[in-house]
Amino acid sequence: MKISFCITYYNQEQYVKDSIKSILSLEIPIDFEVLIGDDGSSDGTLNKIEAFKPFFGNRMKIYVMPRDDSIKHDPIIRSSANRLNLLKRASGDFVMFLDGDDYYCCTKFLKQAIEILMTHSHFVAIGFSYKKVFSDREQFLKNKPQQGIVKIKDYIKRFYIPSGAFVFRNIFNKEKLETIERDKIFDDNLITIYILQFGKMYFCDRVIYAYRQTEKSSWNSYDELERNIFNALDYEFISRVAPSLKKSVLVRNFGSIKFIFKNRNATALLLKNKKYETINNILPIVKNSKIYKIIYYKNLSLFDRVCMVIWFFSMSILKRFCG
Repeated sequence: MKISFCITYYNQEQYVKDSIKSILSLEIPIDFEVLIGDDGSSDGTLNKIEAFKPFFGNRMKIYVMPRDDSIKHDPIIRSSANRLNLLKRASGDFVMFLDGDDYYCCTKFLKQAIEILMTHSHFVAIGFSYKKVFSDREQFLKNKPQQGIVKIKDYIKRFYIPSGAFVFRNIFNKEKLETIERDKIFDDNLITIYILQFGKMYFCDRVIYAYRQTEKSSWNSYDELERNIFNALDYEFISRVAPSLKKSVLVRNFGSIKFIFKNRNATALLLKNKKYETINNILPIVKNSKIYKIIYYKNLSLFDRVCMVIWFFSMSILKRFCG
């Protein structure tokens, strides 16, 4: 048996030591590989990574994505492509994802997770607790499942754990990877919920993952409009790849869908601001979807506007029924 650690970086020179050393410190009870994807960093990230190769030998493989700096790249699409590139190359029976600015803060969790996965074939995800790491403090998770088997729909509706705090069974084959690649998005919630449709989840109440919060991190730099649009788009993207869990994802993200619906007459105009370039890069992927039509409500025909109002209120009723 084997586990693949997939680590992604982009211009994160100052965090390489923490992230890779945290893997070196792990007690790993089976064979393993460390797959590192660098998104064409222009700082010293790659040099820092290379310095760790002697500690891993043939177990470490580094893949650098070409980057044309004359082109404006979308960070979400690029980071998703970086993860998918590693996942295609992962030969492990199990897989973990680590963002380059995060790190593992527990050394002994793998034995427990792998024992569960090896003993119970119906489990596809072993989740652990995590802490948020700020420059001046740490914040521990309060809203979390109880230790043990977690109902998938309950997890989706009520909880959030970064994908990095899971040990996943590697369920990915060519067909599954092609399904995800069609939309170009493979990020955090989508990773976890996509995998959860194929089996059961177990939660271990042990803090293993340090989830660093920096001003430069994408989510912390978003304003209210951006966060709600991204959450609403999450509903669209996850529903496409995990249709059996669509109702639970609706309950999870309905607050954001409601936000953009309430602001539907102003959203398209606001998005003309260059600040929202990332959103505008992603929206064409979901063209003609319900979320797309809400955002561009002002551009719809009267008939389509009426249809969208009916759709929203029907989703409101469904959310109450499923929540």
